[in-house]
Amino acid sequence: MGFVEPKGDVFETKKEIIITLDLQGVHEDAVLIEVKEQYVVIQAHRENVQHQSTGIHLLPQDYRLMLDLPAKVRPSTLKRTFNNGVLELRLQKMTDGR
Repeated sequence: MGFVEPKGDVFETKKEIIITLDLQGVHEDAVLIEVKEQYVVIQAHRENVQHQSTGIHLLPQDYRLMLDLPAKVRPSTLKRTFNNGVLELRLQKMTDGR
């Protein structure tokens, strides 16, 4: 089985880059993030998920996304949140003085 690119968005403010990704059924500890100045690589794995209350069954899935960023960032500033299957990454943009 190959990788699937998760759906998401990239937003740019004056000071930061914000990335949101839909990773329904993925556990937070199954997400790997690599940040470089000009790109981000996100990998995740979803196990077999059965929701008893809704009857929805999610099959195992591997996700991978390599994303070129619209501006250079400082990798050490990564802030990540994971809430209800949505991953949000926030990275501070580099300034001229770094």
